[in-house]
Amino acid sequence: MGGWSAEVMAVLSAYFDLGTSVRRIAEYAGMFSDADLFEIQPLMPYTEEDLDADNPKSRSCLEQGDVSSRPQLIRMPGAYDTVLLGFPLWLESEPRVIDTFLSQLPAGTHVIPFTNAAGKEEELSMALSSRFPLLKMDPVAVVENDPAAIGSWIRSLSL
Repeated sequence: MGGWSAEVMAVLSAYFDLGTSVRRIAEYAGMFSDADLFEIQPLMPYTEEDLDADNPKSRSCLEQGDVSSRPQLIRMPGAYDTVLLGFPLWLESEPRVIDTFLSQLPAGTHVIPFTNAAGKEEELSMALSSRFPLLKMDPVAVVENDPAAIGSWIRSLSL
């Protein structure tokens, strides 16, 4: 496992969500994995106007159109061996605040990304792995907001 300790690893359930679905999945995932919970918050909160996907000049559209965009975060958590990382899909991709978060994780961190919406998970998984090669990135999982399904998913990870 290359540098990974056989001892109990510190697990973080981190999420970014402007609604409640991804947050609830992260909360259950944290509960089932005995992980700490962390909300990823941009320094500049998103307004309704910022999120207008029909306006190509809205903040979210501009950020999503630039893969190098890194909106600042309020804070980062301490170091964890494993991060369960939840986010909604914005224009079929991860929000750029997720890229900011990932770019600040220590090399070698095991990241298990998940979303609540089916889309182009395979393409997204490849893009995340190529943009963040120093992280041990699992494929993006689509997880239902159902406690039993979340519990099964967490057990399948063998954390």
